[in-house]
Amino acid sequence: MLIRALLTMLVLLFAFSLLYSASADHPSCVLCKQIIGAAYAHDVQNYVNDVTKFEKYWSEECTFLRMQIDPALGNYCFWLYRTNQAELMKEFFERIPAANICSNLKQC
Repeated sequence: MLIRALLTMLVLLFAFSLLYSASADHPSCVLCKQIIGAAYAHDVQNYVNDVTKFEKYWSEECTFLRMQIDPALGNYCFWLYRTNQAELMKEFFERIPAANICSNLKQC
């Protein structure tokens, strides 16, 4: 009985770990974490009280990614910002971790 319970727990743990790793490695999750991580590295929280500066930062960052790094990454950056501007400002202001922001935006 105890062995059966332990085996069941082991199987469930393995299944959940597969689900978690699959979602964490999803391309949109990886891209989101890259973009949000770069924003944190540039201390974009200081811009959330000034919408113009916040918009300018994202426009410049996404343009740089599109022109210098990878057009698809830049386009994804613009899409991520355009569809989630209010949520991004709120979460940067509250200093929510990058992985949580991406989860909240349904990218992970």
